[in-house]
Amino acid sequence: MEQELLNSRIERIKKYLDQGKLYFNDQSTIESLMNVRLLPDDVNVNPDTVDSRVRALALAVEMMENEEELLSIPLVETQQAYFNVLDTFFGNAFKQMKKKGYNPQQVATLLSKDEKIVRSFAEEREAFKKGLHDLWQYYLPIIQAHLKRLNGVVSIYGGDIFPSYTGNIARSAGLYVDTILVPDPMLRTTSFFDQMSPEKAFYYLAKHALNALQYKDLALAELESPIIVFVPDEKYIGESDFGDLAKQSQTDILAHLKEMFGVSFTDMDEADSFLQKIQTPEDLFQKLVNPDRMLFDTDWEHLTKADQFHKWEKDTSWAFNNVTGDVSIGYKVKFMVNSRMMQSNDIIDRASLYNGIPIVDAPTSWQYLLWNYEYSSNVPNAQVKNMLISNSLTKIEYGLIGNLSDTALIKLRQEHALNELREILSKGIEEISTADKTTFDEVTTGVFANIQESFSKHEKEVQELQSRNKKFWGINLTSSIVSVGLDIIAAATGNTTLGTVSAALTGFVGAPSFKEIYTEGGKLIKQTKKTKKSAVGILYSNQNR
Repeated sequence: MEQELLNSRIERIKKYLDQGKLYFNDQSTIESLMNVRLLPDDVNVNPDTVDSRVRALALAVEMMENEEELLSIPLVETQQAYFNVLDTFFGNAFKQMKKKGYNPQQVATLLSKDEKIVRSFAEEREAFKKGLHDLWQYYLPIIQAHLKRLNGVVSIYGGDIFPSYTGNIARSAGLYVDTILVPDPMLRTTSFFDQMSPEKAFYYLAKHALNALQYKDLALAELESPIIVFVPDEKYIGESDFGDLAKQSQTDILAHLKEMFGVSFTDMDEADSFLQKIQTPEDLFQKLVNPDRMLFDTDWEHLTKADQFHKWEKDTSWAFNNVTGDVSIGYKVKFMVNSRMMQSNDIIDRASLYNGIPIVDAPTSWQYLLWNYEYSSNVPNAQVKNMLISNSLTKIEYGLIGNLSDTALIKLRQEHALNELREILSKGIEEISTADKTTFDEVTTGVFANIQESFSKHEKEVQELQSRNKKFWGINLTSSIVSVGLDIIAAATGNTTLGTVSAALTGFVGAPSFKEIYTEGGKLIKQTKKTKKSAVGILYSNQNR
């Protein structure tokens, strides 16, 4: 077996050399290759003539060939395969949803109340889970091979199972970044099938699947840089138990607990001893020194911290169903902080894996991510500006943002206008070295001002062009046609008197000559096209009105 493997690897090197795919500047590698010989049988490679340089080269060539095979399958094929699964299970429900004007949450609620559907789901959920695993185990290496070659600004979604169904993240962040990588929400929901009732589990599955179908046209658009790519989490299709992520997050968990309670913990055991003494809500609030760091949900800020805690405790009760023994208040606090910091580090890890930046549309998750960066300072300085600007677009409430058509986003790429738009949005925003709430608020204010300025300017340009077009192609054109007509007759008959009348008429009425009309009209048409094809023009004319 080892001999056969060596033979195939050396043969592969030879093939790549013959095809001109290998080039060497290292003389020692060339000499090593020239020393390779066959055994006396003239069939098998002599292992003693293959040194470490050749063996390393053989492995590199093998990897190159594997990558070529992966890249031979188009990226869009991987996305189409995924949407085939979505359509099979939820296609009809999605069509009805769009027809009746419902949203994913409403439809998922209705479906999860159908006992027959829920019973069928309960019986087949393990087979469904295995099918998703098989799908992604085949396609993930192909997707990753393509992602290595992506150019431009890449964002990796995190902070929740999937972007909110109330908006389309591509219609906000997609105005700045080239490509957004989103997870498979169905795969993610399979991780808590056993922790919830079948009805609740199916509700989440259906809601996120219907939401994912709303990205189909963007994911399948064949562009130089894809707008949306569905990329499954490796952790959900492998044997990982999230142990490594939990260990990686311990430092950040201890840092956050220190901010909450004002106590420096040397390790997790010390933190656990402290938290075990917190048995009641009264104990908790007595020991808190920074209540703002005990953040449950930014939407609950109108509630007292005590009410927020009780609401969170009730909403997450399912998470403690399988926990044996007494679950203290301190344990629950640690669970919350642990979950949030693991979530933040997972986003950071995936962003690093795909050389991208995190994109988070959930405000609470976004705040924890900023705190994570505060504790670890592990965000690359070169990426801070792009990260803050792209995320600001998911928080800005402006008529245009989030209200675009898929056509507009696709056209931006086809017209190569995204760089222009990126320059507009980042105007006046210098390089940033710190990712915190204050800096983010400043960036958001700057981006909002840039949007307002660019669209006000565009509307003014459109109005001026409309006014000039109306004047040019309207009343003033009548006298010009008369004048041009007389010019043509004079030239045809040689009657200079008519030409004189024409000149007099032009001077009297103030009408331009035919040449002037043609020149000025061409300018207007050209300017109108240029305005419409600008980045702002494309967005302005392709809103979902």
